[in-house]
This record gives sequence, structure tokens and C-alpha cells, in this order.
Amino acid sequence: MKNFLFVIFLLPAIAMVDADEFNLEAISRAIGSGDAEALGQYFDTNVEVAVMDSEKTYSKTDAVKAVKDFFSKNAPKSFKQVHQGASKG
Repeated sequence: MKNFLFVIFLLPAIAMVDADEFNLEAISRAIGSGDAEALGQYFDTNVEVAVMDSEKTYSKTDAVKAVKDFFSKNAPKSFKQVHQGASKG
């Protein structure tokens, strides 16, 4: 019975890991292709956008516009995720 309960409690954690990995893949694809709309799906209500020496907090809608503007002027040539952190918290 204890093993059964452990599995029941573990399943949501596994589902979250898979969803997070999928989200990271989708985010990486959006950055690599310069797709601000796809990237914007993962933005919170307010987003802090920093480019070079400029840093500003935008609403989600305005952040998508700012990122879209950035990508239109600086089209990605390539993108590679080189590190994925993990929280023990």
C-alpha cells in the first residue's frame, strides 16, 4: 500500500518535469527562430526585458512587441541551450 501511495504522489511530479522540458524545448525553438509570439506564450503578466544597456519592465503584450522589434532588427542566426539548471528548493 505504501508503494502505491508513493507512486500516486510521484506521478504529478513526473508530469511537471515532462511539461517543463517541453516548455524549454518550445522556448528554445522560439528563440532560435525569432518567434516573439511563440516566446510570449511563456511570459508572465509583467516581464523585465534587458538588451545591452537598456532594461525595462513591460506588460506581457508590450514585451512581445519589444522582443518582436528586437528580432526584426537582429534575426537569430543560431541558438543553442548550453546549460539547464535545477533547483533543489
